[in-house]
Amino acid sequence: SFRNKWVKKMYIAIVSGKLEPQEGTINDFIGDKMAITKYVVRKCSRSIQYGWISTVELYPITGRKHQLRRHMQSINHPIIGDRRLD
Repeated sequence: SFRNKWVKKMYIAIVSGKLEPQEGTINDFIGDKMAITKYVVRKCSRSIQYGWISTVELYPITGRKHQLRRHMQSINHPIIGDRRLD
């Protein structure tokens, strides 16, 4: 169950740029609360439009509003197609 932290959420996203390192944790404030997202890069590919794109698994540890899109934007790898931040 969610309450007992048995269920882990994982999202797949395509982000602009070649995301390095291959695994990492983003710790950043959203509003006045700390938010934590772990990521794992699954694939990097050349892109005519973006130069490079990366397919990543995103694991939100906390659950802040728009956390994943804000975290990826904060490290200069915005989610492709995200109209809120493009």
